[in-house]
Amino acid sequence: MQRILFATDLTDRAAAAARQALSLAAAHGAELRVVHAIEADLEEETLERIFQGQGQGAQEAAQALVQASEEQIRAQMQAAGAEDTASYDVRCRWGQPYAEIAAEAQEWQASLVVIGVHGQRVLRDLVLGSTVERLVHQLARPILVVKAEEPALYRRVLIPVDGSERSRQAVAVSDRMAPQAELQLLSVFDSTGIARVLGTGSEGNRVGMAHAAAEGREQREEQLEAFVAEMDSPERIAHYEVRSGHPGKVIVEAASEWGADLVALGTRGLSRWEGALLGSVARRVAHEVERDVLLVPEAR
Repeated sequence: MQRILFATDLTDRAAAAARQALSLAAAHGAELRVVHAIEADLEEETLERIFQGQGQGAQEAAQALVQASEEQIRAQMQAAGAEDTASYDVRCRWGQPYAEIAAEAQEWQASLVVIGVHGQRVLRDLVLGSTVERLVHQLARPILVVKAEEPALYRRVLIPVDGSERSRQAVAVSDRMAPQAELQLLSVFDSTGIARVLGTGSEGNRVGMAHAAAEGREQREEQLEAFVAEMDSPERIAHYEVRSGHPGKVIVEAASEWGADLVALGTRGLSRWEGALLGSVARRVAHEVERDVLLVPEAR
């Protein structure tokens, strides 16, 4: 982690993310940049009206708005614990937030993008065309969604895996971002369809389906064993196991049971989360889990 980009909307929900970005930058000795996107839907007449008491035209008004935004950023960073302004630099950009954050991350070659959301607003933020969701689609870089009110260095990371390359990427990025943390892998055998059949079929069918469920779980266990064995540093994995049930529910329960303070999800980076790990399951996990969420896109 050499360069960390913290994206702020200057609201209270970004305060915890500011603290986490500072903490991560200090832990990694990384450069830290703060970016704020000023919505580009302010017309000249609007800008002039906002600043008419100061006798400013549109260009001067725009410059004044940037300056005011930069001052707000510095105030937010100071409140988050930044010792001085030399510990980070500031960028204000005009445009749609998701597009400008993605552009800044790409141009600056950020290792990680940090963004904050309120825990109870994650579903709305991810589903309704928000900055976070669109970043997942547009940006081929890891995104850390901060939900904890009091961020700290991560100690236990839960990584749902399915044997894919994006799962490997999620493990690798988690290892780099939290080298001090225990990494725990969870593979979920989706038994929900089988459970429905078992409840409605004949006794013979139920026995057959139960046998199929046992075989499916055994196969998943073999795949997980192979996944860990093929890793470059399998010793970094503190624990791994297979569970059965509804994937989203199982992942959320495991995060709580294992005391994870971060859940890392591999994604394909496709629009509307259509290609996310386990499809809609990732959306449910990001909404319900009361931990920070690391979204790791598949390499393109």
